[in-house]
Amino acid sequence: MSGAVGLIVLVPLLLSLVPTALPRAAGPRGVAMTGLGMAVVTAGVAVGGVWTAGDAPLEASGALFGDDALARALSLPPAIAWLLVALREATQARVQQGGTAGRWARWPIAAQLGTAASMALSRLELLALLPIGFALLLAAWSRLEGRDWRDGVSGLAPLLAMLAGVVVLSAGLGRPARWSALSAHDTLIPAALAITGATLLTMPALLLALWSAVHPVRAVRDPPARGLSALLFAAPALGIALRAATLPLSPAGSPVGSPLGSPLGSPLGSMSVLTGLAWIGVSVALLPSRRLLAERVALCVSIQLGAVLVGIGAGGAGGIAGGLLLLGMLSALGPVALASARDRAQRRLRRTAIAALVGVPPFASFAALQMLLPRLFAPWSWPGASLAPWSGMLVLAAIGAGAVSVLDPACRDRPVGDENGSAIWLVCGIAVLAVALWFGLAMPAALSDWLLVLADNGV
Repeated sequence: MSGAVGLIVLVPLLLSLVPTALPRAAGPRGVAMTGLGMAVVTAGVAVGGVWTAGDAPLEASGALFGDDALARALSLPPAIAWLLVALREATQARVQQGGTAGRWARWPIAAQLGTAASMALSRLELLALLPIGFALLLAAWSRLEGRDWRDGVSGLAPLLAMLAGVVVLSAGLGRPARWSALSAHDTLIPAALAITGATLLTMPALLLALWSAVHPVRAVRDPPARGLSALLFAAPALGIALRAATLPLSPAGSPVGSPLGSPLGSPLGSMSVLTGLAWIGVSVALLPSRRLLAERVALCVSIQLGAVLVGIGAGGAGGIAGGLLLLGMLSALGPVALASARDRAQRRLRRTAIAALVGVPPFASFAALQMLLPRLFAPWSWPGASLAPWSGMLVLAAIGAGAVSVLDPACRDRPVGDENGSAIWLVCGIAVLAVALWFGLAMPAALSDWLLVLADNGV
């Protein structure tokens, strides 16, 4: 385990303890500013990890954490979203107290712990530690959603399911429960075993990401926290799905360690596509029943997360690179699009962010869809080839339906919070939109090359 890898995982986790040391006299403003400082450090560590990322080692024997560029990249979305939420909370005119459950109810602890757990889940190579990271994520989610700790008992079932996935994938292999051990070229995993284990690993996080995105926002204190909670589960789940899709399968004829840059020849690819399409179907079905703008925006985010999952299942450079870019744009635009606003300038900012988020050109989300959709319409090499054009049509129709839903005059643009606008938050939102516009009009060559390297080399 390299020092840089340890810092990326340990620093965010240790920072979650900082607010517990604050005196009561610090007040809500002190808590908010502390949360902002934690978010800045967490985002800095995530960016630094991506900057220093190298190629994945062929055999990481003895390694505790995955040290590949893809794992480091998947640490960015929750860190970016958490930074934007913390900035908004710290700069608003009036910061609310975090409930009656003591210091644990303060939002910086829950948001930081959830972000740290999500980053760790994206990085952990030792499968046996995945349930621990998932348990931390469940605890943070229960606080972000304003739930009582007893509601966390409902997370026991997905936690046990993830543990069962670890057991299934490591059963009878005679190797440590590590991704490097599972993907070794001399190890062939029966297809049924790999599909069962991968399903038990990814489905709990995917289902909780879907639930946090689609259920009504009325009970949530602040809509930006809603956009964060979905990403906390989705980012590591997509990372697990990418790793699972490259597991070597046996029967004969199945590829061994097929690279992500080629069409996935694994039944796990079809599982990912079908799961993403089901995810999209649920989100679209709920659109007509949602009247508040924030609720429909949350469903649009959910639709695009499903599209990312379909792209991962389809494989290829376009599917993986487009999905990663779309995930990054959701993490940056989500908190801006879901933020409540009072004055005219902030309302215009939010509406522009919503347009950028749902894929209106020429923003980066549109560019990401242009990368992803051609891959969905192209024939696939695995037995689900006949599903290829249908999946592309369904994803395109769902994204269009989501875009139309947020422009519906019947959709009420009712602010959920009661804070006044903030000039700093306005400038921050404009900066986010400027970056999305830049990436959509003329994507930097370095970013394009980086995304293609991630897609081609994978894990």
